[in-house]
Amino acid sequence: MSDVIGIVIPTFKRPHAIMRAYNNAHENTTMDHKIYFVIEPEEWASYNAIKENNLNLIISKYPGNHTGAANTAYEETTEPFFMIANDDFNFHPGWDVKAMEKMTEGVGVVGVNDGMDRYTPITLVRRAYIQEFSGSPDTINTLYYPGYNHNYVDTEFSEVAKKRGKWAEAPESIVEHMHWAFNKATMDSTYEKSNATAPADSNTYQSRQRLWQ
Repeated sequence: MSDVIGIVIPTFKRPHAIMRAYNNAHENTTMDHKIYFVIEPEEWASYNAIKENNLNLIISKYPGNHTGAANTAYEETTEPFFMIANDDFNFHPGWDVKAMEKMTEGVGVVGVNDGMDRYTPITLVRRAYIQEFSGSPDTINTLYYPGYNHNYVDTEFSEVAKKRGKWAEAPESIVEHMHWAFNKATMDSTYEKSNATAPADSNTYQSRQRLWQ
């Protein structure tokens, strides 16, 4: 199990996207892997879609936002390497091998290319890094600082890893974010939910920057 990758896909009110997300991640991941979907309690349409297709289901223990789903997944999974994905990701062939090439000794987080040549939003994570240092600078043994809803949480996580000298980037590892803001999707209620908390998350991020700058 030394190189098994856990691919965690939080999803919210997009049951139609579940099998597309699963097939895309599975077909384009070369290494041993296990794919999980994380949903909110009583989100029955997604629950049924996951169960009907015999996929791996995690129900968030900290409901209400993406951060809670991601932190639940960290606690409930065991793979030595993992990625918090989304149901609007497009994994390109070989993304995992190219990312793992950068996961050398001492590296805890590898930023992959989100299709826009950005590396902080989407990361491959070494579990041992979180266990030793935590993903948050001031909350022990957690992936993400729980004060965020969704926005900026990945930026803080990546900036903290950079400050600690535990960061690497894999430009040729492409996990494309098919987001409406990049004109790659249409707006829906899931994006609207994220947008609604963006101002509060921005304030949280700005108030915490002192912790890693």
